[in-house]
Amino acid sequence: MKKEYTEKMNSYQDDEYEKFLKDKCVLDAKQYLHSSMLYLHYAITTAKLYEDIGKMDITEPQKNMHRRSIEILGWHYNEHHILNKCALEWIAHISNSLDCLLQYINAALNLKIPVKNVGSGSVSKKLQTYGNVLACCNLLWKDDIVAYIQTVYNFSKHTLDLYGNSSLLDVFNGQRDIQIPAFRYRNKIYDSRQVSDLIAYYETFLGLYIAVLDSVKDELVRSCPVQNRFHIGELVIDGHRFKKSLDSNDLVLMAEFADDGEHIKRYWMEEIPFLPLADIEIMQIHNKTIGQHFGWISKIELFQDSQQIGVLEIENTNFDTSVLAYHKYKFIPL
Repeated sequence: MKKEYTEKMNSYQDDEYEKFLKDKCVLDAKQYLHSSMLYLHYAITTAKLYEDIGKMDITEPQKNMHRRSIEILGWHYNEHHILNKCALEWIAHISNSLDCLLQYINAALNLKIPVKNVGSGSVSKKLQTYGNVLACCNLLWKDDIVAYIQTVYNFSKHTLDLYGNSSLLDVFNGQRDIQIPAFRYRNKIYDSRQVSDLIAYYETFLGLYIAVLDSVKDELVRSCPVQNRFHIGELVIDGHRFKKSLDSNDLVLMAEFADDGEHIKRYWMEEIPFLPLADIEIMQIHNKTIGQHFGWISKIELFQDSQQIGVLEIENTNFDTSVLAYHKYKFIPL
């Protein structure tokens, strides 16, 4: 893989970029970007397995072009079964990475598409005012090989008709390679392709993928932070502090236990830095190292100059339960 691609991918996974997303108040996008890149790492591992398995019996001293059994960790597998499994897993990892990338674009640019409705079509409609991002997305999703990979993934979820075999010529090439048969999907005929050709396209795919990331980052650099979004940087429960690092606009959430010593009796905030007349979105603290992460909080009391001025109440409980989620609150004055 090109060194520049590796360096670029690493830059999108470091703490500095996480802080950048937080400063723009789109930290919820991090989880989708992390998942997308994790699928790409899985794809690399699966591609290596596919290559190694395809060479195992062919590279033995006694080549046997009719052999169809291979030993892995003491267990014998049908060679074509295991190669088909690796091929379809690789295709699934690429497709899942693209799905997560769409979720990242939606969250990073605050397109406000419900998570369940995010898709290439719905995202494209929202990107009409983001010309460069839309262009980069079209180059990726409309690329012939990428479109083929996603079609195989969608088709293979419903049938195993795409089970492929290798050719006897693979023995002379030194590696068995599955050939995906031709198939029809949504009234379109797709030609047969070698799995190795798809895997070899990975670096080109990665270039298109990184171009999308760069275009989204360029938009974020030029944009202002999303208004009325805040992050809880410190939680104090009966004097015990949980915190990572407080930025200038981070909130400190206070709490006290009920008499049972297990459940929280009340939450409150003091000297709040935002205008309490507006509805706000708050992300809970998410850097605990032990125990469960804190879930959503239905009610938070607000104090100013030691006097309670009102409460924040969550608008509804039908929301994203992810640790990295902004929960919307409505201010109710006393």
